[in-house]
Amino acid sequence: MMVHSWALLILLFVTLCLGYATKERSDNVTQFKMDCYRNGTCWYPDSCKICPKPQHSFYERSLVYYYDVETKNCQYVIGRITPTETCNSFDNITDCEFFCAVYSDEEYD
Repeated sequence: MMVHSWALLILLFVTLCLGYATKERSDNVTQFKMDCYRNGTCWYPDSCKICPKPQHSFYERSLVYYYDVETKNCQYVIGRITPTETCNSFDNITDCEFFCAVYSDEEYD
């Protein structure tokens, strides 16, 4: 009976050690975080719904397309796309619709 108690105690100790080691290891894994800047961390189509729309610019006269969460379609503002601009900004409406997964019902009828 004494052998069974020691065996159970050792098994419990090993299980706790493995659980602690696994927790420490998972805490040290680098987590990938999307920061909404156009620096390579954009995840699509999530960026379209999470990141803010581009800001209107009075100095630039280019159309910048973005996904509008309220209308669930791509819209545009007058501005420009820079590396510090939001992930929710595109050069043309085709890119916006592709990356943000915007489809019309007519395409599937």
